[in-house]
Amino acid sequence: MNENFFRSSLVISSEILSSAELLRIFGAAKVMEKGSPMSSAPGSQRRSAAVWKRTSALPETSSPAEHATEFIRFLQAKYVEIESIRDQVQIDMWFMVSHEKDQCGFSFESDCLCSLSKWGVNLVFDLYR
Repeated sequence: MNENFFRSSLVISSEILSSAELLRIFGAAKVMEKGSPMSSAPGSQRRSAAVWKRTSALPETSSPAEHATEFIRFLQAKYVEIESIRDQVQIDMWFMVSHEKDQCGFSFESDCLCSLSKWGVNLVFDLYR
């Protein structure tokens, strides 16, 4: 394979709310409880917050901006719920970028970045070659 691919996840974490509460508010997704091990490795650090993680359903050929747009729609649909717990959660959008070519570029248009900023979303990039 000689192509770039992108994966993304929306991660909502809370030091106050439990993973069950996050699941009730945001719906089906992978959840991890506060205090659970970060990995299965012996002596793994413990999570400092409960975590709700939704992986993008878009194909890996979709751009990071397309993945972000999908998650913005989800956040908009959960506006009331998010506003009621805004000070109790952190919202991160993770992007895994893998490329086998010498160059891999992507961009976010300003309206997408403004929307993410409005929601207080932190962007995290995990780059692989």
